[in-house]
Amino acid sequence: QVTAWFRLKINAANTPGASFYMDGLPYNNDHNGFLGGNGTVFYFSSIGTSTTMMTCRIDGGGSTINFTGNVGSGTSANAVNISWVANNAEVQGSITYMTDYT
Repeated sequence: QVTAWFRLKINAANTPGASFYMDGLPYNNDHNGFLGGNGTVFYFSSIGTSTTMMTCRIDGGGSTINFTGNVGSGTSANAVNISWVANNAEVQGSITYMTDYT
C-alpha cells in the first residue's frame, strides 16, 4: 500500500483543453489492473471560478493521478482539464493505492 501526499503549483497555464494530471508516482498501481486508487483534494485555488469540488484517482495499472471536479450546480463530475486552471493555481491532497492486489 502506498500513500502519497502532493502539492501541485502551476506558475503559468498555457495549453487550453489539455488534460490536467500529475504523473510519475514511484510505483504503478495494482499491476493486474483490477483496483484503482482513490484520494482526496483538501485544498485548491485558481481552478475554474465555479469549481465546487475536486477529487483524484489512479486508474488500475497506472502511476498517474487524474483529477475530477464538479462545477457550479452541475450534477456530474468531469475530468479537470487545463482550461479550468489559471496562473498560480494550486492543488493539495493525498492518494492511497495498492501496488500488488491479487
